[in-house]
Amino acid sequence: MPAGTKKCPVGYRSFYSNMKGHNGIDMKASHWQPIYAGQSGWVTRVATNPDTGLGVDITTDLKFHCKETGEKEHFKLRYWHQNANMVKKGDYVEVGQLIGLAGATGQATGPHLHFSIKPVKPVFADDESIKDTSNKLQHNGYFGAVNPEPYILDSFSSKGAMNTVLQILDILKKLLLWK
Repeated sequence: MPAGTKKCPVGYRSFYSNMKGHNGIDMKASHWQPIYAGQSGWVTRVATNPDTGLGVDITTDLKFHCKETGEKEHFKLRYWHQNANMVKKGDYVEVGQLIGLAGATGQATGPHLHFSIKPVKPVFADDESIKDTSNKLQHNGYFGAVNPEPYILDSFSSKGAMNTVLQILDILKKLLLWK
């Protein structure tokens, strides 16, 4: 399966009995393959745990229309199962910036990127950076996550940063870890 191919869609399965299913998409990758930020924002979490392995959460500084709430929301973008993070909590990252290297940490059966998004309410620090978040849809059965696939193209086009199909595909290749 080539890098970037989805292995496990949203809702497919879950290790947790209190979840409806998988809360993101898994994209096959090679060990140590670069992972790039899908949107600009603040790094609100860098952590590791036995289930999700090593990962990073980035909360968008811009609001985007949320199909699930019907309102403009900040989103938390989650990148998990990494071998290494290239950012730390409190960093501001730009779209397309290197944020980590793919791996198989936590409960992973092979190297891949787990990518999920959550509409969130940010908690701002005194310097107006985003230091933490609370989930807007915490009790939706997916710990607040929504299907990220419909947002990938929408978020780029709404920002006005991409004006050709080739530019969009170039960014998606970086986001989805295609070679």
